[in-house]
Amino acid sequence: MFKFLVVLSVFVGVISSEKPGDCPPSLPPPACIISSLKLCETDEGCFGPMKCCKNDCGGAICLPVFPVKPPIPTPDEKSE
Repeated sequence: MFKFLVVLSVFVGVISSEKPGDCPPSLPPPACIISSLKLCETDEGCFGPMKCCKNDCGGAICLPVFPVKPPIPTPDEKSE
């Protein structure tokens, strides 16, 4: 039972460490020479409001967040 609680607390800690906001779009493959560095693993490793953003080149760096986009209203919601 103790092992289960330890695993559960670690799992919850990982989930709760994600910061709000979105990462910017990934860089195109020609930029992979620079962006293949892996400077962070999770948002927890980034200072302040920055997020650990992974890219298509296998790297990850801390970047300022993009604001969270509001959901797009459906046609039914627009008519209300």
